[in-house]
Formats: sequence, C-alpha cells, structure tokens
Amino acid sequence: TSVALWVDAVLSFAYAYDQLIKSYSNVTSELMRPNISCVHGTDWPLGLELYSKFKQISFHGITGKVQFTSKGERTGFELDIVHLSENGLSKIGTWSREQGANFTLTSVSRGSIFNSTLIVTTIIEAPYVMLKNNENSSGILNLTYSNSDFEGFCIDLLEEIAHELKFSYKIKPITTGRYDDMVEEVKNKVNKNKHTQKQT
Repeated sequence: TSVALWVDAVLSFAYAYDQLIKSYSNVTSELMRPNISCVHGTDWPLGLELYSKFKQISFHGITGKVQFTSKGERTGFELDIVHLSENGLSKIGTWSREQGANFTLTSVSRGSIFNSTLIVTTIIEAPYVMLKNNENSSGILNLTYSNSDFEGFCIDLLEEIAHELKFSYKIKPITTGRYDDMVEEVKNKVNKNKHTQKQT
C-alpha cells in the first residue's frame, strides 16, 4: 500500500509541475535557479504557484482517483473495507470522504462478528496508527496499551466500523514493528482457527 501511495505522490508532483511549466511561456530562469539553502529561510518564488497546481490536477493512479480539495486534501477516492475470516478476505463495504462508511454485509456475514471482540493486529506508522503523546514508539516491546492510547486515520475508521457493526475490539501492536511480522501473525491465527474447526 505504501509503495502505491508513493507512486501516486510522485505522479501528482509530476502532473502539477507539468502544469506549472505550461502556464509560463518562459519559466526556465526560475526553474534553473541555484539550489535553495535548507538552513536559511529562502522561499522559491514559484512555490505557491506549484502548490496551486496540485489543486487543479485529476488523474487515475494506482490507488484510484487522485485529486485534491482547495485545502490540499485528497478527495474523490474510495477504500474497500474487508473482513478477515476463516475463509480468507471478503469485501464488506466501502469508505469515502464524501459518503463515509457504506456496508454491504449480508445478515449471515454480519452475524459472524456481531457482539464479538476482535483482535486488531497493527504496526505503528503515522498517520495511520500512532501512539498518543508519544513521539518514540521504540518502547512498545515492553508496554501494555489500551485502545484509547492510539490515534490516526485507521483508528478513526476502525471506530466507525465497530460502531456500525456492533462489535468491540482490542488493538494489538506488533512488537517488532515490521509489516511482514504483522502479516505472519494474521496468517498463523487463520491457520490455527482452521485447524481447530477440523478437530471439532
């Protein structure tokens, strides 16, 4: 997911930069200026102009439609909400900035998580999942957290889904902070559930 977002971010810059060049008949002198110092506060004269071009672009990238509001926030995209069960991943709804969460669960699927407590495995990665009032998450190995200790985009979305589907959850961060370990833990849990079902 992060790689796809990076690709679309680079494409966004490329499209905005292209629009900037096309808006000037001779912009070479400004584009070829010496590098700006990272120490002294010197603004690039075309910086605000380039920023305004981001609000004008619109294209279909790897992560879906890419366009921005007047405040520079991405809009017009849609996320799939998926449910992990013993049978694998299944789409249970969608989420968008304009419409919020829209669930398409059948009564049977909804009943499988209704009034249950789910373990939510995650890694700490801003701005999706973050620890409140804690800039350094390296001490996560030896600490126990409650759900209220977390914040971020995915946490807000999780709260909305839990409210809609009437289930509770316990956030369990991966101690190593590695994405591969998070996936491995989910796979092990699914395999364990399948084995238990066969025994019963």
